[in-house]
Amino acid sequence: MSIDVKGDFTGRNINNPGYVRQGNGEDDGNGTGQGRSGEPGKVDNNFYYGFNSDMNQNLRGEMKPKVVMRIRSQAEGFWRVLAFDRYTGKGWKISRNDDVITLRPSSWSYRISLDLPLITNPTKEVVQTYNLVSDLPNLIPALSYPKEIYFPGPVIAVDQEGGLRSPV
Repeated sequence: MSIDVKGDFTGRNINNPGYVRQGNGEDDGNGTGQGRSGEPGKVDNNFYYGFNSDMNQNLRGEMKPKVVMRIRSQAEGFWRVLAFDRYTGKGWKISRNDDVITLRPSSWSYRISLDLPLITNPTKEVVQTYNLVSDLPNLIPALSYPKEIYFPGPVIAVDQEGGLRSPV
């Protein structure tokens, strides 16, 4: 079953359903780090604020534990979702957000091949399956340096730090 995508997907935006956007309610929890009166902003306790183009470390509050995905993996590992490349003094920022590459699967398969960097250390192939059980940002988790991804959609994007983005 393929995911339908409306409009053009460029991969330049990270869409986190936990952020309140302008015009959609109050400004607290929007990732800016400040509420209306200038005090530190508040973390939405259901959505991780770090999944965005900016991660402001001035937000206050605690998140509640919540199952967001189930992963089946042949080996343990660190799941990488997003990387930042510039410190702002208040947090981290992705400075090359517009510099992404879009990749499409072949017309007969959901497989998308990814370019691997030159790795001289021994590697091991690990197959993983992700099942999302909650609303999440349009980011795709993976172990470091995935070789290929089977994604049920027409396109994904890869940012300059190796992060994977989906259209939904």
